[in-house]
Amino acid sequence: MSNVNKWINQLKKHASAVDYEESVSRKQVVARSSSPGINYLFGKAHGIKPGYTAMIYGPAKSGKSLFSLDFAAQLHRDDPNAIVLHFDTEYRETVTTWAPKFGIDMNRIVSYSTNNPEEIFDFIANDVQAMLQEGAPIKMIIIDSLAMIKYPKEANAESTTNMLIGDGAAYLARGMKAILPVIRKHGIYTILCQHVRANMDPNTSKYRPYVIPGGFALKHSVEYWMLCQKIESKDTKVFDTDKKDGSGNPIQTGHAIRVKMEENSLGPQNRAIEVNLSYQNGLVDHHLEVAELAKNMGIVERPNNVTYIFGEYKWRGFEDFANAIKADEALASQIIEKIKQQDIT
Repeated sequence: MSNVNKWINQLKKHASAVDYEESVSRKQVVARSSSPGINYLFGKAHGIKPGYTAMIYGPAKSGKSLFSLDFAAQLHRDDPNAIVLHFDTEYRETVTTWAPKFGIDMNRIVSYSTNNPEEIFDFIANDVQAMLQEGAPIKMIIIDSLAMIKYPKEANAESTTNMLIGDGAAYLARGMKAILPVIRKHGIYTILCQHVRANMDPNTSKYRPYVIPGGFALKHSVEYWMLCQKIESKDTKVFDTDKKDGSGNPIQTGHAIRVKMEENSLGPQNRAIEVNLSYQNGLVDHHLEVAELAKNMGIVERPNNVTYIFGEYKWRGFEDFANAIKADEALASQIIEKIKQQDIT
């Protein structure tokens, strides 16, 4: 056995050898959302594991950018030193608009308005990696969105009418290959946002499932695929009845969003949750998410259709149960911990 240890120690001197203890310890610290329901989608980890990538995709105006910023804000609350890099390829200055609503520390996020791939992928692979090696506490990278990146052939085209099929997908594969070692080695939580479109099948005149531009190129470098869809039902929209628009209608102040974990390389898939977005306060009504999960997972006892029992507590009706969770942070934490313990995957 001593001879084996000798060679094992020798082999571990290689620069790329994995330190298993360090790797396991690091993966226990996840990047989470402020929403318990969204965290549940990931499975037992309840968040993005360090060194891995989440794709948040969906139609336009569905809430993708806001979800990514929610993860950044929660990381700032959980880690007082964490720095977030945000690449704004749509030139919307999303961080400036939404950071105060989500609670992002503006002193620890740097946003870059660029759709030049060299200023994104090459910058991460070279400059950011050098900073990480010097000890920079960069913990999260957000690219919002991939669709608006101007890829090399497109940038060099003589006219905007030139159709360059496949340029984005081809470059994305190379771009992700360049930054993947940085993400993995330094445990960077990475979030990509992408627009999708529905294609019509000419044979049936029906729309096919959403097509993700560059999706196949990303299959080997993205672990979590989260579909984000705005719920258009009138019942899920929130209005301020005290304020009216120019036509005398109440002003809309929020709406519901359905999020589904379509694919997950590190846990369960096909889990879904509905969350509420406030245009003033970000993601809200977390107590409803916790109450719904507790009910659906059997964590709260229900001897009949009206009664809810958890430990020594008893409530009449779902609304009373949810309101108790909202009013008692300790109770909410206990139930969330039970949800994690019961989550076997």
